[in-house]
Amino acid sequence: MAYTETTRTSYGSRLGGSLRGMLTGLILFFAATALLWWNEGRAVKQSDAIKDAESSYVEMDNPNKLDPSLDGELVYATCLATTKEILEDPDFGVKANAINMARKVEFYQWQEESDSHSEDKLGGAQETTTTYTYKVGWTHRPVNSDEFKDPAYKGKNSVLANVEDGQWSAQEVTFGAYNLPEFAISSLRADEQLQVEVAEDQLKQWEKKLNPNAKNIAKQSIDMVAAAQNDTNVVVKDTVEVPKMTFETEYIHVGSNQIYLGKDPSKPQIGDVRISYYKCSPTKCSLIAKVKGNTFARYKAKNGKMFVMVEKGVRDSDEMIQGAKDANSFWTWVLRIFGLFLLYTALRMLLGFPEMLLKVVPFLSTILGIGVGIVCFLITVIWGGLIIALAWFFYRPILSICILAVVGAAGFGLWKYKKSKAPAAPAEPKA
Repeated sequence: MAYTETTRTSYGSRLGGSLRGMLTGLILFFAATALLWWNEGRAVKQSDAIKDAESSYVEMDNPNKLDPSLDGELVYATCLATTKEILEDPDFGVKANAINMARKVEFYQWQEESDSHSEDKLGGAQETTTTYTYKVGWTHRPVNSDEFKDPAYKGKNSVLANVEDGQWSAQEVTFGAYNLPEFAISSLRADEQLQVEVAEDQLKQWEKKLNPNAKNIAKQSIDMVAAAQNDTNVVVKDTVEVPKMTFETEYIHVGSNQIYLGKDPSKPQIGDVRISYYKCSPTKCSLIAKVKGNTFARYKAKNGKMFVMVEKGVRDSDEMIQGAKDANSFWTWVLRIFGLFLLYTALRMLLGFPEMLLKVVPFLSTILGIGVGIVCFLITVIWGGLIIALAWFFYRPILSICILAVVGAAGFGLWKYKKSKAPAAPAEPKA
């Protein structure tokens, strides 16, 4: 069954919270305004840096040979990025000849979800009913079940082993006759499955380290999970397909790109852990960066902004530049929308006190709330648009003046056209 909790907030507490909210709203208002202004400047500067790079880069014809004449130049190049290094996970001994290697860890846990519904009461108090439901599934970190609301689920989580995600990178990666710098190496994401091979004696040592308490909790959870499957308020997630195992002990199973800690990979129990490995093998990649001796560095545009691009695969330079432009446009709109949302939230908090005063009569408060919401929306559009326009005028004065001139000329022309088409007033009859 779902667990329900009901709380009641007095009218006085709500008034006090609304007053405190006005101060928070004032801070948010200035923060949102600053964000909108900063974002327009960031977008313009980034756009200028991209245009600078687009007009400045030269193509490196042969990355397999050092070219001193290109030292200090912004270049576009594509070549095989490779390394001789063997990366190793020190905990499990998993090894790979790779540029990057990653360990992803998941835990099978009970998880708590909540759904709240609030209702205003006559007199100004508020009653909030929260329903807690529980589900089992894979999470990226252990869940502290001691904080669960339902006593039946408290303390039901544990893990067989506390293992964290890991990332390992090669120190020396060549790009033809050049070496890739650290920022370029880290940008080559490990996304290929890595075939796991672990020494048996090392796995047996790990089995001795497994948390014995978690084994007991896992056994207790079997019946609980089975019962949950018959409870419509509890969600039991479907498990993914289990890879074929190549080595198994009682609680450790190895197969494909995965190490599984648990009794049975096909029947996950609370506390089970699955560890997956991924790598970035030597691969062709493309970059736009400044040559610095036998390596590369970030390019400093004329406006002081730094620019660099490193991508897997053979990418056309125009395609990479267009990708940078698209990314800049995307983040500009994301931050604009977030800034406007933040501004609207701030205004609701600033103008919410009169609405809260009328909470003694919920019907009147609802009507006023609709009006306040409309006013806040209009102010958001006007103030937000004004800040964006002023920022553009500040960072792009000539372009802004040209746009205003074009709009003004179009408006004047439309006015003249309508005036010329207006019917002439009838002549007054002569006496």
